[in-house]
Amino acid sequence: MLRIVPDMRIRRLEPEMMDQPNGDIEKLYRTLGQFELINRLLSGSRRLLREALFPHFASTPDRKFEILDVGAGACDIPMWIARVARSRGWRVHITALDADPRIVSWARRAVSEYPDVVEGNALELRRHGKFDFILANHFLHHLVDADILDVVTQIDAQARFGFLLNDLRRRAWAYLGFTLYAILFAHRSLTRVDGLLSIRKGFLREELEALTAQFPGSGMEVFTAFPARVGLRRGPVRRGVRLARAGVRIDSRPHQR
Repeated sequence: MLRIVPDMRIRRLEPEMMDQPNGDIEKLYRTLGQFELINRLLSGSRRLLREALFPHFASTPDRKFEILDVGAGACDIPMWIARVARSRGWRVHITALDADPRIVSWARRAVSEYPDVVEGNALELRRHGKFDFILANHFLHHLVDADILDVVTQIDAQARFGFLLNDLRRRAWAYLGFTLYAILFAHRSLTRVDGLLSIRKGFLREELEALTAQFPGSGMEVFTAFPARVGLRRGPVRRGVRLARAGVRIDSRPHQR
């Protein structure tokens, strides 16, 4: 019998097409251009960040907050934070890390209004020092299992106030829903193939709970959110809003995923 939705019980581990160094560059760039709509409609990232970060910015308007976005990709999320920050008068500086030099080249053009562009290595976070908050959106599922613990350990150590790692929850209805989305909106790119594989590379809540068990007493917790999101966070979430002048710095030396 034809199976419309694959078995979601086992996490897939193979790399996505966009992670292949010799892939179609034009399709990769079209994919990056589609990330903002995907993140705006499907990732829940803006809602999560409003709750987790904005109250801190508003409560201490004289402080300059240092933010690290790991695996920033098209940089649509740090750019959104930066624009809101500018409009609200909050002092925020964002460092965006990515592994792929092709993506870095695209992202640098996307954030050309922010001239502070430097290189870095996303799997060697310690060398970049401490940040007030560390973020990652749809990043952990790109890592092989052996690297996830190391990356989360570094993030936990380098984040002064907390972190928010938002990722994909492995669910059949998410797979079906993204199939429909990709048919309607993801043309001539890698989005459909990679997006469906990404869902299969995502996590179950209990898998991340097993990971947090290795950090007793850290305050790290697993969260779930609509639609089909699961992730890790640490740090208080306070209600309220307000923000400041922001720059975006892209840190981006290739690393091994």
